[in-house]
Amino acid sequence: MGFGAMLKEARERAGLTQEQLAEKARLPVGSIRNWEQGHRQPRLNVVPVLARAVGVPVEKLLMAMVEGPEAPPTGKKGGK
Repeated sequence: MGFGAMLKEARERAGLTQEQLAEKARLPVGSIRNWEQGHRQPRLNVVPVLARAVGVPVEKLLMAMVEGPEAPPTGKKGGK
């Protein structure tokens, strides 16, 4: 799961709208939208702020940044 999907899932689990998360984290709502849509990733110093705001470990969001989106299927079938 990529960073944007992870952030959105954590935000929704916390019961927050994008606007509420932006207010809680004191960040622009446009940034939250861009991150969730995968257009951009936050600077590293913002990740702990987001993690606290949505109640997840910082490491979880950092790993999502490093791993990136899930790899697309190769199209191969049958294991050969």
